[in-house]
Amino acid sequence: MIFNKSNGRISGPPAKLRKPMPSFPLKFLFFILIPVLSSAAKPKPLYLTAKVREGEGVYALLRRFALDDYDCNIEHFYRINKLKSSDPLLENHYYKIPVLIYAHNGISIKSSVKTNDPQLPRKIEDYNSKMLKSRVRQKPLKKGADIWVPYHELECNEADVEEKEPNSSKEAVPIFFNDETKNKKSKLLSGKVFYVDAGHGGPDPGAQHRHHRNTLCEDEYAYDVSIRLAKKLLENGATVYMLTRDPNDGIRNGDYLPCDKDEMHYPAAKVPVGQRSRLAARASIVNQLYKKHKKEGLKFQRLICIHVDSRSKKEQTDVFFYYKSGSDASENLAITMQNTFAFNYPKGRAYGGEVSRRDLFMLRETKPTSVYVELGNIKNDRDLKRLLIVQNREALADWLYEGLVK
Repeated sequence: MIFNKSNGRISGPPAKLRKPMPSFPLKFLFFILIPVLSSAAKPKPLYLTAKVREGEGVYALLRRFALDDYDCNIEHFYRINKLKSSDPLLENHYYKIPVLIYAHNGISIKSSVKTNDPQLPRKIEDYNSKMLKSRVRQKPLKKGADIWVPYHELECNEADVEEKEPNSSKEAVPIFFNDETKNKKSKLLSGKVFYVDAGHGGPDPGAQHRHHRNTLCEDEYAYDVSIRLAKKLLENGATVYMLTRDPNDGIRNGDYLPCDKDEMHYPAAKVPVGQRSRLAARASIVNQLYKKHKKEGLKFQRLICIHVDSRSKKEQTDVFFYYKSGSDASENLAITMQNTFAFNYPKGRAYGGEVSRRDLFMLRETKPTSVYVELGNIKNDRDLKRLLIVQNREALADWLYEGLVK
């Protein structure tokens, strides 16, 4: 560029001219814009929301809406709420439920939902009726009311709802060692399924107590009674799953059972460190096997959780039972087992074991009829006789068996 003083202008090489934009026929421009516009206009699905009640976890929350039988619903719940499977639910907090909401157009469910599936409208109608009957839904399905459509009816395929079995090529995992056997004495319990959950285990020993220079661990004594119970169930033809297994400890006859941390989850999985993860893993094992056996037509399925309590050293307790909140079957099972213990107690020795309702994770988040047992107070000298003396542990297993199979 050169400045010319005579005329006050700037001169220099001409600026580069921009090439004109190529011209497109209008119809091509139309096709370019349409996909962008239609994508932006696509509405996000509207989901039902629900407030978490006291003590509810994911399974209990979805069970309220009859959604917990489908794995895809559970997976989608985490997805739409941007949660990890290990995240706890916050009480009184609202979460999206995998139920899509459609406005009723006053004509039909089919035209409102815009489906070509001839069976879907009836399924949707049945679902909404079920929710109304259980008082989860407040208004009947009619013109002007929202239509609730479960996510699994729209998005899940057969692969999503297939029963997932634990990764094992064997139906039964050996749980007895040394000279113990699995010889069946009868077929009394053939076709019946039992899940035996010995509390804690692995990295968590549960309650502990020092007694005559020995450390007592809750999980060892709960496990010993559990495996004795499992043996009796197997001998009478039942299908039995020990949710926690020790690879080198079978039924033991010593008073003091050494503490260790080598227990595994069925069939051979590492026991998680975190309490919630550990309980969630056990509940998942039970629920997967429950659905598998239910599909096979096995209706009688029971879960028993066996623990040892820890209280003040002076507080003596008899064996007591918890049942699932809102479950008549669970309550009846707990009462039956309590009556069995009361009947079998030695004459002249009053039995004071109680039955009460508790909203515990393994009761709340599992599908079979369940009962939770506390064998005694690990810190009380009188209760310790029930745990340390081998004949008493065998009697506990006998009475648990008797009450469980009635």
